[in-house]
Amino acid sequence: MGKELEFRTIGKEEIADFIRQLDEMAEAMANPETKYKFQVKLKEVEFDVDREKADALGVTLPVGSIDEAERLLQEGVITPKTFVEQDETVHEIIEFQPEPVGYSGFDNCVVHSLAQTDRGLFELGRYPAMDLETQTKPWQWFIRRKIRQPKDQWGMTSGLERYTIQPEDVLTDREYQVWQRAQAGELPCPQCLDIPLSAKIIFDEDEEGQIEGLLLYCSKCGFREY
Repeated sequence: MGKELEFRTIGKEEIADFIRQLDEMAEAMANPETKYKFQVKLKEVEFDVDREKADALGVTLPVGSIDEAERLLQEGVITPKTFVEQDETVHEIIEFQPEPVGYSGFDNCVVHSLAQTDRGLFELGRYPAMDLETQTKPWQWFIRRKIRQPKDQWGMTSGLERYTIQPEDVLTDREYQVWQRAQAGELPCPQCLDIPLSAKIIFDEDEEGQIEGLLLYCSKCGFREY
């Protein structure tokens, strides 16, 4: 049996609060300095193709599925060159890191990776969307968030460098302190008391939407705490 639908009355205060949130989002999205507090849908992504790799793998482009496109992305056959936001903001990609830094959504269908562009360092998401009008599944990309300013503003040395999301980029101050203690081996497992807890940054999604945080776990007894 499927879950029964539940209905409730929405009060005037809830409606007013929802409208206020929409207004705040619209105001933030209109400001280049604050719009990346929210997910930003990309209307276009342009790719470079490594023809030698494609020929070596016997690949014929375009491919017939998103899964195949994802495989070619991971293998470096295709690499995003530019992407365009809904408001026509264009990003020239300096370096794209195809290795996932996290997953989210139902059955981990959303893949998160990093891209260094001329406008900063960003976490991008991609997933098979559904176009109700055409009944097709386009490969939808979006900006999950902005992590750093352009490299000449935050001290990257010359040349392309790979960047891994740092704990301080996504954790609260308290979570970051816990993470530091776990890294130092200062948190004994409360269940088996034998070995220190390990810590891992997680990306997930619940009924309230996108979440991220810290997972503490014991590799011996299986203890887990979020």
